[in-house]
Amino acid sequence: MKRLMVYSMVMIAATGAAAWAGEATSSAGAGSGRDGRGWAEAAAAYRGGGMGIAKADTHTGAINFGHGWSVGFDGRGLSLSSSFALAGKSGPAVGRTTNLHIGLDGTVSHGSGSVVAQGGAAREVTAGGAAGAHRSGPIAIANVGGRTTGGGRVEASAHTRTAHPTIRDLPGRPVRLVRR
Repeated sequence: MKRLMVYSMVMIAATGAAAWAGEATSSAGAGSGRDGRGWAEAAAAYRGGGMGIAKADTHTGAINFGHGWSVGFDGRGLSLSSSFALAGKSGPAVGRTTNLHIGLDGTVSHGSGSVVAQGGAAREVTAGGAAGAHRSGPIAIANVGGRTTGGGRVEASAHTRTAHPTIRDLPGRPVRLVRR
């Protein structure tokens, strides 16, 4: 069986105000059938006015695996995105994505999702998402999906949430001024 490995790495360092909002994205997909053929794909990127790094990795063979991740920091906060997909010759195909943005103001946006495809003659899954800050505020997106051929079942779920800090969220510790 032919094994394929693909490695890619992108590093972006930018200054100035050309793109003031940063966004980390990732996606992955994998599939296989009982005939032994399979595929895997992955992508990752960071776009924004700060510094970022992204990496995508795929392997095909007995187990088909795709993984992409990216992280970046700019004037709006820290953005992270990670997605993977896994499919073997037999058994279920599984995918997961996690996306997180932590703003400098304390706002947190999180999006995650998972998918499982099992049964049938062939199974495939995809997972991906993004996190960042835009004019409307911080965002986190999660997308998952799957497919089976010849019967089978796909179970998928995705959730997103944004939490804004309040005064009650801050620790209630007294501040002492110490002079030396």
